[in-house]
Amino acid sequence: MEGHAINKKGISASTITMIFVAVLFIESLLVYYHAAWRPTVYLRYAKSMIRTDYSNLLFIMGYSGLIFMTIITANKIKIRLSQLFIVYILIICSMVWTMLSIGKFSIANILGSQTPATVFFLMVFYILAYDNGFWSKFNKALYCGGVFYSLLSFIDALGFVIRYGFTNKLTSSPALTYLSYAIFMLAIYIAMNFKFRFRDIVILYVSECLLLTVGIIALSRGWIIQVGILLLFSIQKLGSSSGNKIRNIILVCMIAVLAWFAISNSVSTAISSLFDRGTEDTRTNQLDDFFNQVSWRELVKGGGMGATYDFGSRLNYQFIDNQILFIDFRYGVLACVFYLMFFLRPFFKHFSIKSQKYMLCVPIFMWLLAMMGVSTYFNVSNNVLHLCMIIYVGRLSYYMDSKLDYRSSTDTETNKVIMKVNRNVLVPSVKIGRDSRIRSAQELNGS
Repeated sequence: MEGHAINKKGISASTITMIFVAVLFIESLLVYYHAAWRPTVYLRYAKSMIRTDYSNLLFIMGYSGLIFMTIITANKIKIRLSQLFIVYILIICSMVWTMLSIGKFSIANILGSQTPATVFFLMVFYILAYDNGFWSKFNKALYCGGVFYSLLSFIDALGFVIRYGFTNKLTSSPALTYLSYAIFMLAIYIAMNFKFRFRDIVILYVSECLLLTVGIIALSRGWIIQVGILLLFSIQKLGSSSGNKIRNIILVCMIAVLAWFAISNSVSTAISSLFDRGTEDTRTNQLDDFFNQVSWRELVKGGGMGATYDFGSRLNYQFIDNQILFIDFRYGVLACVFYLMFFLRPFFKHFSIKSQKYMLCVPIFMWLLAMMGVSTYFNVSNNVLHLCMIIYVGRLSYYMDSKLDYRSSTDTETNKVIMKVNRNVLVPSVKIGRDSRIRSAQELNGS
């Protein structure tokens, strides 16, 4: 389904959908507009989100608009009930926990806190990825957004270093929030595209080296690992695209050396602190406290948004550095299992070494690593990052359900996808370049 026009002027539904996505991008910037560094504990500093009336308005406008456009998209395509079963279960879980949370928590917390009761409602945006017109625009937004968030993350981290030096540690902040946004947006963009101009390759590598610098400044082992995975993935994918992998490796090294010299005056202090962090165990005590207090029955049924435990000297502590366990702790084993199934279904379906489709699994693999606690100050919330991952999984499911080779529709300049419906399954026919031959639905289904 190409982005269908919805008025006489020819403005497509996919364009309007992207406008609402852009509104959420702007909202992600406004929540930190009035934020300032504040000391926490142990020479650590944080910048907390500050939601204003303007940011709340954009939040509501963005998601309300996306819900409306999702309904329009759903009425234009055919998807088997079994394909949406996981999504339905998660939406029902969100409905139940949202109703249980009303009256106990403010609407702002129910919508905008870390891993709120409404977080699974975002799964419905899975459907948007079935619109080829929307995906074409969203694909370009991933590139622009990834590069932009990389720059914002670096600027915020650099400002912290100038003010506090390397002896202090930044924690929850725009630097780490935008770092996570940029890493996954760039990973998705690289995974889903095959032709890269040399200029774009340079920009992507520069962005990744900026992210690596932020990881070093933040003394974050987990995010350095994630950026390392992204760099290796880029060398593999961008190298095969340009036909000269050695050139890409040299390019990465040159950019990394420039980044090194850019912070050379204090880099030794940062590296020394990072090695100290490398041998530090920050999770075992938390997990010991958690499992000593929380029974398996509580994990099965969930404790809702108000679930707490005592972590060391901190009483009624609400968080845990493992999002899988945190979702289970709050919303029960049913929501946790189906949430994992949502990501694991396309992961295992596309994991094929021979066809190199495993590259499609890299963003999901990185997402699961972050959820398991590898990445600090990471949470599953109603934000742009979560939205991007859901749409990405929806696109992978689109390729699975339509039996279309994902490489045939990622190059929007040479490929034109025409959707057909065969036996209530969305089956695309592909027209490539000037070749007017269109593969039939029977050919695509392997019959």
